[in-house]
Amino acid sequence: MEEMMNTSDAVEEIQYIVVKLGDEQYGIDIRYVDNIVRLSKITRVAKSQPYYVGVINLRGEVVPIMSLRRRFGLEEDGYGPATRIIIIRLEDQSMIGFFV
Repeated sequence: MEEMMNTSDAVEEIQYIVVKLGDEQYGIDIRYVDNIVRLSKITRVAKSQPYYVGVINLRGEVVPIMSLRRRFGLEEDGYGPATRIIIIRLEDQSMIGFFV
């Protein structure tokens, strides 16, 4: 007896967090987002690149924070109560955060 198999092409659905940077919108694959946190105390690091704002302590782990606006030469728009930091987990399991 011939066995019939129901095969369907599996489509992987990828979810993104959309952030606005200047006049552009960018999508970040949610699989890489470890956390989104409120703006907290940032410790400055001497002799770092201008786009590195400093570091924060996140659950006992030191996480570098960067400004993508500075990195891409865009005008800063200030930080306030609505400012969030997106924490990305990299392939080597280290983390980096940036303002949104």
